[in-house]
Amino acid sequence: MAEHVDLVTEKTITRIGHSSSQEIWITERSYKGIDYIDVRKFYFDPPKDSSSQEDAKRPQEFFKPTKKGISLTPEQWKEVFETIKGLV
Repeated sequence: MAEHVDLVTEKTITRIGHSSSQEIWITERSYKGIDYIDVRKFYFDPPKDSSSQEDAKRPQEFFKPTKKGISLTPEQWKEVFETIKGLV
């Protein structure tokens, strides 16, 4: 029987407020030995029995990722930043 190998590692770098129910997360992740930086929108999804939808302390486990985001290698991000620098 094949041994299970964890192919994905992940570390949240920062969470940026976007709206009352959404945040943008910047995450470092590694998949099959390749490093990525992911910038993705997450939405707050509290448990149904939660007393408040606007809880000031919003644990990470109550946020769910959306499809709105992008994962690029650090080298690709460098190219994006250089292009943006040329625009501003």
